[in-house]
Amino acid sequence: MAELTVCPIGVLYSPFTERAGTPIQGAFAPDATGTVEVFDEFADGLDDLDGFSHVYLIYVFDHSEAWRSKVRAFRDDTPRGVFATRAPAAPTRSA
Repeated sequence: MAELTVCPIGVLYSPFTERAGTPIQGAFAPDATGTVEVFDEFADGLDDLDGFSHVYLIYVFDHSEAWRSKVRAFRDDTPRGVFATRAPAAPTRSA
């Protein structure tokens, strides 16, 4: 299988730095605010976004736990395939 190299263009920041206490949905922390830092060399690419209602951010959990193919999602006792959940145990963490 060919490898895919990803070049980060920025960093997402959250007020949640530990797994414990991090809500599973944004609705459970309505006052929490995250920020996005776009690296200087990519900043010009943001020009003209102000006319759009949405911007989609694609991200990698690079500080995730070790990869596991089966996980138990929140409020679910049945082991599920990790790609059928939002569990951070996907194989996307840094080596």
